[in-house]
Amino acid sequence: MYKILIVSDSHGRKGQIMDLIDRITDLNHIFHLGDVVSDAIDLESISGLLVDYVAGNCDFNDMITPENKVVEILGKRFYLTHGHNERVKYSLKKLERLAKKEKFDGIFFGHTHEPYMEYYGETLIMNPGSISLPRNGKLPSYSIIQIDDKGRVHGTLNDYKNSSEKNF
Repeated sequence: MYKILIVSDSHGRKGQIMDLIDRITDLNHIFHLGDVVSDAIDLESISGLLVDYVAGNCDFNDMITPENKVVEILGKRFYLTHGHNERVKYSLKKLERLAKKEKFDGIFFGHTHEPYMEYYGETLIMNPGSISLPRNGKLPSYSIIQIDDKGRVHGTLNDYKNSSEKNF
């Protein structure tokens, strides 16, 4: 089993992410979906885990970090983006077209600060919400993706405070 922690929109507040790294057993990898890139860089050096990350709209001074990235793990292809360029606050149509065209196993985005998880065809489209600044009455949240021994991708949305999960 390969386990990936997915967080977004930490905005300089890494304490809860560090707590998750300490609590989640058998964690292999972290995806950070932007806002703030320096948090992702710190996580990599502190945790010793591989961290893949993208820049968000609040990372406007970062001219090096890409705004989207394709990551392949155990034959599974994942698309990481913050989502501001895809205008995810208004529609997920751009992500759905990308899922159909590229046949990604997962598309992960942030920006809205609200958790979301649905399948579009065979592609899991997921927003972990914000680990630090949730919106619309939501609690701080994160996601876990697991690739099982048969190569299947499983995802959960997790409430940081109550540790509740929504499985897909």
